[in-house]
Amino acid sequence: MRPPNKIRSELATTVRCSPDADRTIQRLRQEYKASRAGEYLRKVIDDFPPLTPGQIAELQAILSTAGEPDLDASGLLDAGEA
Repeated sequence: MRPPNKIRSELATTVRCSPDADRTIQRLRQEYKASRAGEYLRKVIDDFPPLTPGQIAELQAILSTAGEPDLDASGLLDAGEA
């Protein structure tokens, strides 16, 4: 996963230079949010004591894709679901 700052920079450039590139902008926004969430989760988990198997299973269930909104063929949310 790319660092959030690099994604944010690319997103800002795309919005400024190609404002009609809706799909690219949407993809970059999703990638940026996922990267930020990943960084946060890594930081939080690094600060935690070792997890029990039950805690690991609970976290896996939370992070699984079950219950996620439907994605279109490109892997992006439909505009009405964002």
